[in-house]
Amino acid sequence: METKARVCVTGASGFIGSWLVKKLLEKGYVVHATVRNLGDEDKVGLLKSLPEDHFHQYKDTTEAALGGISTILRLCEQSGTVRRVVYTGSITAASPLKEDSAGYNDCFDESCWTSLGVSLPCFSDNFKAYIRSKTLSEKEILMYNSKEGNRKFEVVSLTCGLVGGDTILPYASESMHMIISPLSGIEVFHNGLKALHALFASIPLVHVEDVCEAHVFCIEQPVMAGRFFCATDYPTMKHFVDYFAKEFPELKLIKEVEGKGKSLKASSNKLVDSGFKYKYSVDEVLSETVKCCKRLRTL
Repeated sequence: METKARVCVTGASGFIGSWLVKKLLEKGYVVHATVRNLGDEDKVGLLKSLPEDHFHQYKDTTEAALGGISTILRLCEQSGTVRRVVYTGSITAASPLKEDSAGYNDCFDESCWTSLGVSLPCFSDNFKAYIRSKTLSEKEILMYNSKEGNRKFEVVSLTCGLVGGDTILPYASESMHMIISPLSGIEVFHNGLKALHALFASIPLVHVEDVCEAHVFCIEQPVMAGRFFCATDYPTMKHFVDYFAKEFPELKLIKEVEGKGKSLKASSNKLVDSGFKYKYSVDEVLSETVKCCKRLRTL
């Protein structure tokens, strides 16, 4: 296998990060994987089992999101070897919900930023804090592309929808728990799914395999910068419930859903227009998430 460039993956022991490390290694990249504690076997054991691994200790956290972004950008500049930074963003930073939370703006594309003042009864304090962290962090890192003077690299933000599918971790991620919450009945995740639907009048959804392929796609383009939505489609919560009822009738199901009207879909698809192709449909994401959670005995 031809050895390609070196790639540093932060948060490499997480749901998306671990799958991305696996994907990059399979494609011949040399991967430097960062984790918070190299002595924590629960965090690094999986990564050490993968071939050709290298570790450098650093991890951004939600609590120090803006400081973490600044540090990453500074270190990338100092290295002199970084060509592009690909940031894994969250679609929660791009809601078209109006600031007074009474309806949605006409435009729903990469120019949208979630108003930090939005609030609905289904929004928990943790959910509002998450929105704030993700919105400010993504704005901060994208500002680098507008930096005056000699920029050292390009910044791409993949603003990802709710991520499901499979995992190489021994447990289901929080996003997978949200997807299966109509089946599991776990209130905190079911409320999270309803809150996400309220942000968009739909649930932007994507498979982890497509998320990681999108990261590789962004790495490999000759020139690429800016913000790109990463979501297969925008189904409603009702679609989740109807699909689960049809395909998994043996499982108990909470039929309560958020939203009654027509779903919103992004009015642009910059990632696909750039040449990227999604592999998994909405129903395939739902199906694989349920099957994975059954394998992990989460369901």
